[in-house]
Amino acid sequence: MADKEVKIGDWSANPEYDSKVSLEVSPDEMKAYVTVTAPILSGRILEMDEINEILEGGGVVFGIMQDKMESIFEKELYNVPVLVAEGKLPKSGSNSRVEYKFHTDKTDFKFEEDETGRIDYKNLDIVQNVVAGQVLAIKTPASEGTPGRTVTNNRIEAHDGEDVPFEAGKSTILSENGLEIIAQIAGRALVVGGVVSVDPIYEIRGDVDLNTGNIIFLGTVVVKGNINDGFTVKAAGNIEVKGSIFKAEVESDNEIIVGQGIIGKEGGMVKAGSNVFAKFVENANIKAGNDVIIKEEILHSKVDGGGRVICHGKKGMVLGGRVRAGYEISAKYLGSTAYTDTYLEAGVDPKYKEKLLSLEKEREISEEQITKIAANIGTLIRTKEAGGLSEDKETMLKRLERAKREFDLQYSEIQEDIAELKNYLENLDTQGKISAKLNVFPGVDLTIKNANFVVKNDFKGVTFINENNFIKPVPYQLFEGEEESRR
Repeated sequence: MADKEVKIGDWSANPEYDSKVSLEVSPDEMKAYVTVTAPILSGRILEMDEINEILEGGGVVFGIMQDKMESIFEKELYNVPVLVAEGKLPKSGSNSRVEYKFHTDKTDFKFEEDETGRIDYKNLDIVQNVVAGQVLAIKTPASEGTPGRTVTNNRIEAHDGEDVPFEAGKSTILSENGLEIIAQIAGRALVVGGVVSVDPIYEIRGDVDLNTGNIIFLGTVVVKGNINDGFTVKAAGNIEVKGSIFKAEVESDNEIIVGQGIIGKEGGMVKAGSNVFAKFVENANIKAGNDVIIKEEILHSKVDGGGRVICHGKKGMVLGGRVRAGYEISAKYLGSTAYTDTYLEAGVDPKYKEKLLSLEKEREISEEQITKIAANIGTLIRTKEAGGLSEDKETMLKRLERAKREFDLQYSEIQEDIAELKNYLENLDTQGKISAKLNVFPGVDLTIKNANFVVKNDFKGVTFINENNFIKPVPYQLFEGEEESRR
């Protein structure tokens, strides 16, 4: 006989046994979580629509992830918070960008040395020539930001990208859409403060001499020969000399590039706002806002580089004189076997160091003047106390006392300026280092920031650094741009 269902009573639902849902929204309203309890006994499982109604009732209407809610029941994720809605973060717009079609970083050069140790500077691409009609720069406009949304559908504003300067300067023009800068003449492309311009080139086919006279030019000067003794060449752009610079005044707001040597004969001045390049330097005075890059040797010269002084050709020697660099001095050889006095200083801004030395000299002169005046005043006062002074001597005494007050005031101002400069130099972030790839010889006097060390013994393959105000030798460190294979 088949089994037969028998009614034993009426069933009545009990909501207390049903699944329960709680909703939690993060404080920033970017995430919403639901926690579902499991049904007990005869309780029922809630329907998806009921959960959606709970979300809607709680204000959660954006970024709802339906698959996450379904997984709660499929995987029986009871009594744990489940992320079911997520807001959308705002996306900031991209800043406008400028792509320059010529090299703007003049320190971005690589040294290529063949097996004989020769460096070919022609391959450094230092000269940035352009022709009329050439596109010099291209601008990508800034984009607008994309706003975000919270799970409660509140709008989150986004930042639009920022614009960058894009200006056509001398001898250039903007394209019709304003997104390209085009050269109007042939010359040298430069970018200063976001302004792109082209400087024409003034070319001298021979020497700078009596046939040319002194040259002051707002563009680039190219000298096919030499710059001879006693002449002046000043340029707002580069100065390129195919031959040598002798005892002359040569000044560029940008770079000075010399094919042969700078032979100062203990006079003249070569001064560049940026870098100085040459084959060799002898008895010369050089100042560069950035780097001084010399191929063969620096002999008995005064050289200041705001960044680096590098001498790494076949000879690669720094011998005699005084060399200062804001960051680094690096050569193959420092000093010589003859123990020639060679003064090297790194980690100090040469421009301000020179100013400090000048002030200290002024202070010395001022002290001498004050001492002399004070002695003369003392003599006159003693004469006055002994028997009186003539009218002329009395006038002289008053004049000397007035002069001393003025010198005392001047001396006090100089002292304040010196203290301020010393404080600035001591607190520079630049650490400074001095390196010799092959040898450092006795007689080399090293200063790195405020620490000094005189070399008494030979060093090989060494870099000197300042560690806790003491100069410490460490294994040779490559300078930036030097390839590891050239060790």
